[in-house]
Amino acid sequence: IFAPLQFAERDVDYLPEENQQGFEAGQQRIQLLLDRAKADRNVINQKEEAAAREWMESRGLTYQEKNKRSKLPVDQKPPRYYGLTYQDLGLQKALHKRIQALQWQLERYQPIAFSVYNGPWIEKKYVANRMKMPPKLTGNLQLTHILTGGSIYTPGERVTTGTLSALPTLGSTVLNQTDPQAKNRRTQLADWVTHPENPLTARSIVNRIWQHHFGVGLAGNANNFGKMGKKPTHSELLDWLARNFIDNGWSIKNLRRQIMLSQTY
Repeated sequence: IFAPLQFAERDVDYLPEENQQGFEAGQQRIQLLLDRAKADRNVINQKEEAAAREWMESRGLTYQEKNKRSKLPVDQKPPRYYGLTYQDLGLQKALHKRIQALQWQLERYQPIAFSVYNGPWIEKKYVANRMKMPPKLTGNLQLTHILTGGSIYTPGERVTTGTLSALPTLGSTVLNQTDPQAKNRRTQLADWVTHPENPLTARSIVNRIWQHHFGVGLAGNANNFGKMGKKPTHSELLDWLARNFIDNGWSIKNLRRQIMLSQTY
């Protein structure tokens, strides 16, 4: 049902009432540290590229930048990390992590709204990266499986779109197997939950309201209403209240009035 539900961190504007005191100074401080870290990394990169240029030209090869020479045959490009010392490599890794951390700190000053949207499944290679909404909402939805032993590494039988198989069906109101790109999955579920013939929804609500007024529900354990819970003490009354509740537009206010004006109350 909720396979199309995706999370995204969207850019928004600050609200007028939000306190931004100290933001500018904080951003400037982190930006300064970030620029320094990038400058230190560039020094190491330049050292590596200078050594690579010398290596290639000494063999009569045309120098190519690092991102371009990665596809060259092994004998036509310098060894990995050529020209760098162990100290350079250690510092390079530390600077890479520092730059990532500083960029994350800098993003925290940006007004971002945590939101949801309907869209295809997007594989996230780096969980630390910001969750962005893709420009095009096309693609396949993530398949859902029963996880054998609760492990994501042992997917079992596939779970398709539909209502809980343990609950009674409602004939044509049961969710059909929808197209993978269907956008009405949650609407279909809501229609099923609120269907007048659903044996649980209206009775569960009525039982909970009754519990609020009398201290105990018509069915004793309201938190476990249904097949595994206690049987109602007055099942006909529960059915009658549930039917009236539906017929009156699912009005909580009307239900309370009905209970509180009764001789029982």
